[in-house]
Amino acid sequence: MRTMQVAVKDLGVTYPISEGTLTVIDDFDLHVQSGQMVCLAGRSGSGKTSILKALAGFHVPTVGSVTWNGTDLRAMSPAEVADLRREHVGYMDQEAALLPELTALENCLVPILPDGRQAVRRARVRAREMLEALGLGERLGWRPAQLSGGERQRLVLARVFTQQTPAIIADEPTASLDRTWADRVIEHLRNHAHQGGLVVVASHDPAVSQAANQTMHLT
Repeated sequence: MRTMQVAVKDLGVTYPISEGTLTVIDDFDLHVQSGQMVCLAGRSGSGKTSILKALAGFHVPTVGSVTWNGTDLRAMSPAEVADLRREHVGYMDQEAALLPELTALENCLVPILPDGRQAVRRARVRAREMLEALGLGERLGWRPAQLSGGERQRLVLARVFTQQTPAIIADEPTASLDRTWADRVIEHLRNHAHQGGLVVVASHDPAVSQAANQTMHLT
C-alpha cells in the first residue's frame, strides 16, 4: 500500500452568518501518517465534519494549510485536488451519498470508472468481497432506496474499501449501525491502518475512540 501523510497546520474555518461570521475551527493542528488511526471526538457542532472536509480537500480552509504527502492543497486547482483525492483518499460522509439509479455493486465501482474497463473489471471482484464482508452479499442488485439506513452506510464503506486508497476519512461511520455491525466496521478500519493505511474518523462512538491510536477531543 502506498504511504500517505496528511498534515494540518493552524487550520481555521469560518462561515458567514447574518450577524457576521461564525468560527467553527480555530488554530487546529494535526499530523497523521500511514499505519495510524486517529479519532476526532466531541459534541455536535464542535467542527469535526469541517475538519474532515478540509482534510479531504472538499473545503478550502479560511486560514492555515492542509498538505498531502507534503503538497499544499492550496497550490492546486480544484480539478487537481479531485484527481489526487480519487487516487489517495476514500471519503465517507454522514449523508451516505449514493447514486439512486445504480445498484449496490455499481455504486461501489463509480470511483473506479475513470481508470478504464480493466480496472473496473478487477475492482468488481474486490467490490463483491467487500459487500459480502459487510453483510450486503445478497443486495448486489438492490438500489439505495431499497436498503435500510444502516445498509446504505455499509454500502458507502464498501465503496471506500473497494477504492483501496491509502487514506480513509470517515464521518460517523458507525452512527446508523447496531453494535455488531459497528464493531465489524471498526475492525475493518483498524485493519486498514494495521496494513499501512491512514484512517481519520469523526465519531461519538467510544468504541471507535478506543480502537484509535490517538483521540483528539474537540470542544
